[in-house]
Amino acid sequence: MVDHHDEIIAAVAGERIRWAAVCAEVTRLGLTDTRDRPPTERNARETWRQARRVVARAKLRQAAAAPSSKPSSLIAPDRQASLVQPPPTRPATPPAPIGTTPMPAGSHILGRADHLSSEEAQAVLDKVAADLAAADRRTFPFGC
Repeated sequence: MVDHHDEIIAAVAGERIRWAAVCAEVTRLGLTDTRDRPPTERNARETWRQARRVVARAKLRQAAAAPSSKPSSLIAPDRQASLVQPPPTRPATPPAPIGTTPMPAGSHILGRADHLSSEEAQAVLDKVAADLAAADRRTFPFGC
């Protein structure tokens, strides 16, 4: 299998190898395993795995021994390198805060409520509390 590795790869063309058919052909040719028995699918798969490892190691050794005229790269040769722009820099001083007028306590919930009377504000708060309670009942209908 090592000697015919490239031929086998070309023959299967990326498809899965049908080991039953391989074993039948190998048996027809009179080949046996190390115990003179016809090969099994498992034995054929394992032999192929070992053959692929041997060929891969040999190709690595061959590539390491051959001097390269160009630097090795992880980028495919057909890809063009592009310049990456640096990220924009932040200003040295932070921008001025928006809305520097202090807000009364609790106004962040309902917005500015300076224009409401106490009764109107209380009515708005009661409405919000009722809406929240209704939402809680929908979310937790079992009474928690």
